[in-house]
Amino acid sequence: MAIRPVQSCDTADIQAIYNASKLDELINEPGPFQLLPLQEDHPRRQALEESTIYVYEQQQKVIAYGAHLRAEITALFVSPKARGQQIGKQMLEHLLSCITGRAYLSVAQSNTTAKALYHHYGFHTEKTFKTEYNGVPVLAETMVRHIE
Repeated sequence: MAIRPVQSCDTADIQAIYNASKLDELINEPGPFQLLPLQEDHPRRQALEESTIYVYEQQQKVIAYGAHLRAEITALFVSPKARGQQIGKQMLEHLLSCITGRAYLSVAQSNTTAKALYHHYGFHTEKTFKTEYNGVPVLAETMVRHIE
């Protein structure tokens, strides 16, 4: 296992992980969602490209990635085949080690699995807001973690 900075050769793996995982975070939403692949989702791709990205590599294969832009965690995705191995926790811990003080992120309000992980690490909901994914409305939350 190794968490390392992203390299240009990781782009296809990151896109594959996102494309295999994105709709999972919306599974409890009432609306029907159609995947907008990362390479076509210009706002999300741009936010990722502006971030500092790390990948989780296991046996020379990228199986997860996370990113932050200053204090904001902008991405945390684990390949569906690699879930249940504490990889999300390890990636979150790494991202938090890169952020001094207050950290925050946005998460779909219905994504109870991710929210439970974030609560475990001291995040709490600061506000709820409306957003959209591929044209379908979604309620989301800004979650914040304060470290003195």
